[in-house]
Amino acid sequence: MKKELSSNTESIWQWDIVEILIGIAIIAIPLWYGSGQLFPFTVAKSLITICLAIILGSLYLFGKVKSMEKLNWNITFIPMIFFGISITTSALIGLNPQFSFFGSLIDGTGVNLILSAIIIAMIGATMIKRNQSLLPVYLWISLGTSVVVAFGSYFQNLYPSSTGGSTFGNTSYMAAYLLINICFAVALFLRSNSRRKKVLASIFGIIILFAPTFFNRGIYTGSVKLSEVFQNPLLIAGTSNGATIALTVTSLIIIGLLLVINSNKKYIKFIGGGMVGIAVIGFLGFWTLFQTPGNKLNEFFIERKSDNRMIFWDIARQGISEKPLFGWGENNYAYVFQEKFTRKFFTKDSMVELWTNNPHNMALEIKMEQGYVGFALYISIIVITLIFAVRESLKNKEKSLILIPLSGALIGYYIQNLFIFDTPGTIFIFWILIAMIVGYSGDWREYSFSNKISGKFFAWGIRFIGITILTLLPMLVFKPWRESKAWVNYSKVPILVQSDHSPQDISHIGYGSDSAFFASRFINQIKSDTENNESNRAIVKKMEQNLTQELVKDPYNFRIHWVLGQLYITEFSLIKPEQDSSERGEILSNATEHIDQAIEIVPENAYVYIDKVQILFFERRWDDAEKVIREIIELAPEKGFSYELADQLNDIKKKPDLIQFANEMKEQYYSEGDK
Repeated sequence: MKKELSSNTESIWQWDIVEILIGIAIIAIPLWYGSGQLFPFTVAKSLITICLAIILGSLYLFGKVKSMEKLNWNITFIPMIFFGISITTSALIGLNPQFSFFGSLIDGTGVNLILSAIIIAMIGATMIKRNQSLLPVYLWISLGTSVVVAFGSYFQNLYPSSTGGSTFGNTSYMAAYLLINICFAVALFLRSNSRRKKVLASIFGIIILFAPTFFNRGIYTGSVKLSEVFQNPLLIAGTSNGATIALTVTSLIIIGLLLVINSNKKYIKFIGGGMVGIAVIGFLGFWTLFQTPGNKLNEFFIERKSDNRMIFWDIARQGISEKPLFGWGENNYAYVFQEKFTRKFFTKDSMVELWTNNPHNMALEIKMEQGYVGFALYISIIVITLIFAVRESLKNKEKSLILIPLSGALIGYYIQNLFIFDTPGTIFIFWILIAMIVGYSGDWREYSFSNKISGKFFAWGIRFIGITILTLLPMLVFKPWRESKAWVNYSKVPILVQSDHSPQDISHIGYGSDSAFFASRFINQIKSDTENNESNRAIVKKMEQNLTQELVKDPYNFRIHWVLGQLYITEFSLIKPEQDSSERGEILSNATEHIDQAIEIVPENAYVYIDKVQILFFERRWDDAEKVIREIIELAPEKGFSYELADQLNDIKKKPDLIQFANEMKEQYYSEGDK
């Protein structure tokens, strides 16, 4: 039968271990910085989340529901469970199931993390439902933690390799987390009866607002003068356009809904409803114009961001149209990206991303990777949660002071993620936010199994499922942990192998894309280390062996072929000219094989052709090199490296026709402009 939400006000000192662990995780996961790792902002957060799910699942399964005679259940759990099933199904039938489940060491996301977050959300919601005094405490814990994160972002060099994003590594990655916590500050300000707590919540909120995500760092560092800000107020805006837009829309919705729910005056309700309407219609209008090519808003965004996001989105849409039902599988956007890669990426002003694993839009990412089935379930979780929150707010105005800001946080999170992708830290806070709202407002039911036979059958069924999941999860932790450890071992020295070191085993670095990324990072280091050619060659050969093995599992991976070709080129440069010519020829043959394969997979990536030219230079095949250089110029006439290659060949072997062709293409392109 239906059970009213508890109004339990038990002391924090009476919390059980599950409740305490969730509180600790709210602190630890956002703040955790994996010092010594090549990607310290992601992998550690992911592993902690997975381990937490294992511990909480075990404690809850065998501690909280010992006999399974009664079960607290919420309707939101249904789409959560089916979303977990959907993401698992799409991964199993996708192009690379292993990569889908474990993810990349670069971003630390995979099916293992999503399933873990869902488990945490369901248990967390159940705990908050049982003890509603948990919610304000969790809000304060999260808000206090976010202030530490925000302070870290004030000092760009505090965390090595971070671009002002504190423990999240990037201001855009940090944006969703801080945005949610601003809404937490609003909720605590409205709900607190103490003036001291209201002041504290206000101060914390202001500190977050002044983070580089929302506020231009140059203003307080002095690089941007106040006189310039008065002339152009847009200079106040921080690094994340998506977060700024989301905050604006969220603010209007929160204020509007609070006015509608808590005011007894019709004209104030009307004003509140108008604010909500303006926020919704305004954003929909903005979003339409924003995605319209040639529109001034579209051009402004492209010019400011100087990236290829619109092209990423178009590629995602093409992928969706090909596999609309269950998608390509989690983390498999890279395969669609390489298949649809176009020379449109090359403009004289844009930054070119030659490989990416996500489209920088969560809605498109879920549709492409999980299909419309997965996206529908994802949206249903958000919509049902919002419905519960609004319904509970209408029944209980006191609760609305918390639930409406939390609902705004959920809406803001979704809007902000239309411009970016999730990371382990934001995935965790999103599902914790869901748990908070559902636990505080959801339609909870308590099911009792009075029949001993059916009750026991159900109990053992639940235990079997739980034991199976909890048995698998440690496996999902062990592999990423082993790979992360391998990264750490290699990151301890600037050069892979010093003269007094033997090559280490790199077979545990990760999947093909991880191994390729790892190898590419150190190719330049190896080239610059002219004193240890033999030892460096040994590690290069180890990398070649590792990537060759990865190709067996992933033969259509453009990045592996390209980096493997570069490794062979690097190995060739480490061999003295007087050494065995047959060995040198074999190395160049291997390099040619993989560079040609990379070109076949992505024929419009002009950068790969540079390595092709280098091989032809080594082989003194000048006429063939000229043909390839002409192809590069035609592919990317806006890029200076195409003309530099022409000049290099002309210096070696006079090629006046090539130079004339290059000059004509350059003149034609820069006279006509980007097309």
